Amino acid sequence: MTRPERGFSLGLRGRFIAAMLVMSAISSAGLYVTVAQFVEFHENQMLTRTLAEELREFADFYQRDPDARPPHSADLQAYVVHGDEAMLPLPLRSLGAGLHEDIVIDGREYAVGREDVGADRLYLVLDMQAIEDLEARFIALATLCAAISCILAVLAALWLSRLVTRPVSRLAGMVGDLDPGRPPAPLAGEFGDREIGVIAAAFDRYLERMGEFIGREKAFTEDASHELRTPLTVIHSTAQLLAEDGELSALNRERVQRILRGTQQMQSLIEALLFLAREVGGAPAEELALGPLVQEAADSQHDALARKPVTVNLLVEPAMVRAPRGMAACVVNNLLLNAVHFTERGRIDLEVVPGRLTVQDTGIGIPPEDLARIFERRYRGSQSRGLGLGLYLVKRICDRLGWQVRVTSAPGTGTRIDVTFPHQPL
Repeated sequence: MTRPERGFSLGLRGRFIAAMLVMSAISSAGLYVTVAQFVEFHENQMLTRTLAEELREFADFYQRDPDARPPHSADLQAYVVHGDEAMLPLPLRSLGAGLHEDIVIDGREYAVGREDVGADRLYLVLDMQAIEDLEARFIALATLCAAISCILAVLAALWLSRLVTRPVSRLAGMVGDLDPGRPPAPLAGEFGDREIGVIAAAFDRYLERMGEFIGREKAFTEDASHELRTPLTVIHSTAQLLAEDGELSALNRERVQRILRGTQQMQSLIEALLFLAREVGGAPAEELALGPLVQEAADSQHDALARKPVTVNLLVEPAMVRAPRGMAACVVNNLLLNAVHFTERGRIDLEVVPGRLTVQDTGIGIPPEDLARIFERRYRGSQSRGLGLGLYLVKRICDRLGWQVRVTSAPGTGTRIDVTFPHQPL
């Protein structure tokens, strides 16, 4: 079963940082809007109140005394136009009566009010540059506050995430230190936080069920080891006694040898399954000569090959491996059995050299779509006739022993399987 691909995902600490940054961004945006509204309000106040009142007073004053001097200050300048607009700045000439914003004169921004008194036109020009400078300073201040807020948000998120994840990390460490072979102490009592306590209690319930499962599995492997090995031992010893009987005919003697080979294969298979059922340990490793195992495997397939135009060629050099005998025999037997099943004619080559075992056949080959899955448990390809366990066991045993398995195949050409293992000196 393939695991679905997982996209990008933020961890708990990343989520804290993202949440704090979002909050900081919202606060900064609110500050910016507040500053902008304040400046806009202040600008409107200057325009509607100050300029409007000044323009109204200027018009009233002009009606009473047309020869009076117009108002003038650093920020406010007045113009009186009787007909000729030559003395009037160009941007003001097209303005109608009323108040006008954002009028640019010589690169500076002004607010302008115009009111007509008879045939004369009165203009008041208010310099808004001070307001614009104030707005720029406020915006710069808001930007600086936003940057500082983001930095503080990240620092606060890092501190809070560390504070929050500390009990989670402690729980993960305690779970990682658990020994499957020993009953674990309850975890829930180690945590005062309710949320972490709930998780720890869930772990306790899971570990309790896991302990029961391990106990059942251990009992099964022990019972299976005893109950299966005992009758096999009886069968094997009885067959050996029969093989030593001089009154047996050649045909019956061959049948007894087949029983012996079958029991040996069954013993190897049981040892392999029990070896894989244990988390660590298992059958003791020993120094083995690989050649005799290959020869025994070839002899065990004599009857199956007798019905096919297939020859088995052994190319055996002295090679030693360090492994439990049953495990090594299971690998050799399953590789050869796989080759026999899928080869109807031609040849099967078994080559043993120091550090490598090769089984190559001229069988039907493996389609490309099946090649990547042949080591999966119970996987049966389009041309498979087995149960999908042989190569699965080979791969499991090799992984457990630190051996490497490599398969090359092409439909209609055959298959080559190489098993490499650490070279053991003779």
